[in-house]
Order: sequence, then structure tokens, then C-alpha cells
Amino acid sequence: MTNDELPESNGKKNRSLPPTRCVLDVACCMFYVKRLRHVFLALLGGMLLLAAGCHPYVPPGLVFTSASGPMAVTANAEGSKEGRARARGVLGIVSWGDASTAAACRSAGIGKVRTVDVEEFNILGIYYSYTTVVTGE
Repeated sequence: MTNDELPESNGKKNRSLPPTRCVLDVACCMFYVKRLRHVFLALLGGMLLLAAGCHPYVPPGLVFTSASGPMAVTANAEGSKEGRARARGVLGIVSWGDASTAAACRSAGIGKVRTVDVEEFNILGIYYSYTTVVTGE
């Protein structure tokens, strides 16, 4: 039984089945596009929600980024020491370094952390550098 032979309901043809001759037929493609539109929009919305929190510290640039921003502040007194720790990457294939807060504290001998900032540097995604800057005593 083809779609044309299905009984009509309320003056309309039954459109719940795809056309039977579905080789390179435009009607067949439109049938599936209409059905999958909601799935596509749900997946797109989910990806946007997940990506919304990926870069909270500094605004990324598409071609070039050289920016710094705050990460954390504590109630400890202002300190005179500043420690830095850096991690680098190339093409998203290899990366090296330790940009942790602990490594930055070790580099300057900081025991009480006052602030933690980040510095990001990126050129076309070819070279990427992420630096953690810690101040304290």
C-alpha cells in the first residue's frame, strides 16, 4: 500500500509514513528533514549550553588572544610575592608545563595565597599559552 492509497482523515492524507518511492525524491528528503528538525535543534541547544561555561576568565579572540583576568581572591592580607606557572600547547596536539596554582606558589615560596589570576595567549590555535599568576606571602 502506497502513501497515496492510505485512507484520508479529516480531509487530509495520512502523512505519518514517508513516500514509498524514496530514491532522490525531494518530498522524501523534506519528510525526514521535518521529522529531524526538533532533534537537531535539541542537540544544538545542548551543545550551546555546554559551551557557555567553557571560557569564564578572559574573552577569547578568534585570530589572536592576549588577555588576563581574575580567577580567585581570598581574605588573606596583601602579599609582596608573585609566583607564575605556565603551560603551553601547539596545534592542540601536544602540550607541556604545569600551570597549577600549587606550581605558581612553589615558584615564589608563597604559603598564604591572596589572589589568583590567569593570562592567556593564543595565535590562531597554533600556539597557546596559559599562565597562572599567584600573589601572597
